[in-house]
Amino acid sequence: MEDPKLKDQIKKLLYQVKDSEQNEIDVDIYLQIFSFKETERDTKKVYLMTLCDNQYKYNSFFLACTESVDKLEKGKIIHLTEVSPKLIKSSLYIRIKEYEILDDSCEIGNVKDIKDKEGTFRDSDGNDIFEKKENKNNNNNSNNYTNSNIPMEEDAYTSLKQLTTFSRDFIIFVRVTKKSEIKTFETRNNNMNSSNQGKLFYFIVLDRDGNEMQCTCFNKAVDKFYDIIEEDQLYEIKGGYVKLNDKKYTRIKVIIK
Repeated sequence: MEDPKLKDQIKKLLYQVKDSEQNEIDVDIYLQIFSFKETERDTKKVYLMTLCDNQYKYNSFFLACTESVDKLEKGKIIHLTEVSPKLIKSSLYIRIKEYEILDDSCEIGNVKDIKDKEGTFRDSDGNDIFEKKENKNNNNNSNNYTNSNIPMEEDAYTSLKQLTTFSRDFIIFVRVTKKSEIKTFETRNNNMNSSNQGKLFYFIVLDRDGNEMQCTCFNKAVDKFYDIIEEDQLYEIKGGYVKLNDKKYTRIKVIIK
């Protein structure tokens, strides 16, 4: 049975974030825990969370704290009272600053992503829910999250030295120090009588602690990222997987793909 506290809460929160000129925003929002992942940054636990109301879900919440949160559980209701929006490469992250996890728990209904693949927040009819507000608030709102470039809190990122071959769902924030040209290579089919040509490029990244890593893109990822990656620019990288390097090809200790 749906909890009436959850009605239209995602849109209400996004409207408040959109209209606010503050970096820290007082809210009164009830959401449901759809899923969460725990990582660790220095001495802090960081939880990357997907929260939902009775219609939509949004997967870019994070919570940083010094201890594990025992009450975190799928289906639990969390009451947000203070949040801090952070923009990384046009993606909006919402840091949970003040909250209470209620004892209330209910089944999660049939919810869908409020943000589409193009990054637009759309309602059930496919309309951009911020379209009118963007036109109305287009006057020198320098703190509006769509016009700011505030990096995420450092404790939300994974250090390069913390990555292992078992790492999944990580987020790193790095500077590109070197980018290679596109290279081609031959790949053999199983019958060994024919081959296909693949392509790749790599780039070297450096995090704030001075750790270095090589990232490699293959085939379709080359088409997608080659023109985006530039030397001496900062990037947020999510996902991928970590692989031990082949020492014949690089002196960097690990490769992230």
